[in-house]
Amino acid sequence: MFKHLGETFEPFYREFAEMYGPNTEVGKRRIEQIKGVLQKYSPVKSGRVLDIGCNAGVSTFALEELGFEVMGIDIDGKAIEKARENAKLRNSKAQFYVMDAKRLEFDDESFDLVVTLGYNSPHFSIYDFDEIVREAYRVLKPDGAIILDYSDFEIYR
Repeated sequence: MFKHLGETFEPFYREFAEMYGPNTEVGKRRIEQIKGVLQKYSPVKSGRVLDIGCNAGVSTFALEELGFEVMGIDIDGKAIEKARENAKLRNSKAQFYVMDAKRLEFDDESFDLVVTLGYNSPHFSIYDFDEIVREAYRVLKPDGAIILDYSDFEIYR
């Protein structure tokens, strides 16, 4: 499974496919867990949200179910295709874009909340992470918040 990591995360996504699908039992549990954490800890309770590293949309749909207007981005075009398919199945209004989080294509101060939820950290070098956080602050409104989360998928196995 780990032979090609660094070149592609495809083997990882195949191994953990049930974690990324919002319509799987595990995906549904993840959505509920994300909602619970955000309801308890997020200082922002409404508005426009940027979901960085959304993959197939689990975190995006959790945010939408909490009443946010959500845009999900991921650098992986296949993941965004899946997210858009999932959005249609769910009658979701969430929008999904293929985009590099280090070069966000949004105006300054355009989001109330910027999040990276789930298992995103292993995809970023420390240098990438620094650029991503800088970009997140650029698109964040002055009274907004950034939430960085890391979920270990072992709790779902």
